[in-house]
Amino acid sequence: MNTIYGLLDPKTFSIKYVGKTCVSPHKRYKSHITGALQGKDLRVHRWIRSLSELPILYILEIDSVDIDKSEKFWIARFRKDGIDLTNLTSGGDGIHKGYHHTTEARLNMKQSKQNVSEDTKVKMSASSKGRAPWNKGKKLSSDILETYRKAQLGKKHTDATKTKMSCAQKRRFSNSKARAAVGRIGVSRNKGKIPWNKGIRTSTLYSQEV
Repeated sequence: MNTIYGLLDPKTFSIKYVGKTCVSPHKRYKSHITGALQGKDLRVHRWIRSLSELPILYILEIDSVDIDKSEKFWIARFRKDGIDLTNLTSGGDGIHKGYHHTTEARLNMKQSKQNVSEDTKVKMSASSKGRAPWNKGKKLSSDILETYRKAQLGKKHTDATKTKMSCAQKRRFSNSKARAAVGRIGVSRNKGKIPWNKGIRTSTLYSQEV
């Protein structure tokens, strides 16, 4: 279902963003909120973080025949009325659902991440030092936490998802270096801690249960 939607300011009810989606508008709305909470730096994400309440989802058009053309129309219409949208472009762009990178493109992206020079790593490390995370000291309001809690109620992983998660964990710990690193983390976390059952005999524990 091709849908054109807008995000409204919860206080002024003015529209601040126009988007398109081929999936559920509510799922797309949630991705905007998640992106803002994760610290993404698009203008729409910065705007969401500046709000004291969650933005309002408003449906502009349903079952659009040409979703790109419709998005351009709505963005142009609002901007013509003098509304300062957070959209970076005039619409009609972006990657649609079902798009797949070519094998060559995926290989190039993988190599670009692997072939990072030591000089670049040092520069990246230096640029991050002393920079406080955008959400440091901030706590989510009870309303936002309740919204996320309700969104997760009743959700269960499918068997296929469970299998993928299991395979991912097995691959993760198949490397001896990875297992050793996890072991060191466990030791450092428990160093100096007194075991909860220290000095208690097993027979005493069973007698308490009985």
